[in-house]
Amino acid sequence: MLGVNRSMALHLDSIPVPPSDYWHATNSPLVLIYPLEGKEEEVYQGFLTASMTEPFTVYETENSPEEWHYGPTPHSPPFFIVADKGYTFSDDAWLLNTTPKGLLFAGTRARRSDRFWSRVPRPFCETEQVPLPK
Repeated sequence: MLGVNRSMALHLDSIPVPPSDYWHATNSPLVLIYPLEGKEEEVYQGFLTASMTEPFTVYETENSPEEWHYGPTPHSPPFFIVADKGYTFSDDAWLLNTTPKGLLFAGTRARRSDRFWSRVPRPFCETEQVPLPK
């Protein structure tokens, strides 16, 4: 595991793909991309073009590396992006709430959390389990 500092954070807002054209779910070096209906090819090509100059790789879910055992399901995104070693993804909202020691949460009156959760895909109740080969 590598440590990552703020200078190694890739900002999603700086990638020339309009954030209003897709939803994303991020987990540090991995970002799942859910383009809005009708914007699939435009968003994919935008990230693919940016990956030629930025330190990340774009994978279509159906063409992900076989050793990852990750393939298309009804709930998986059409594609995802993975940061190179030593880099991470961030959006500005997270950076504004960080300190050198980590995230800062204060108080119990956070009533506007809907702004944070409005950009993630809707939850689902079913999962698929596939046994890994031995």
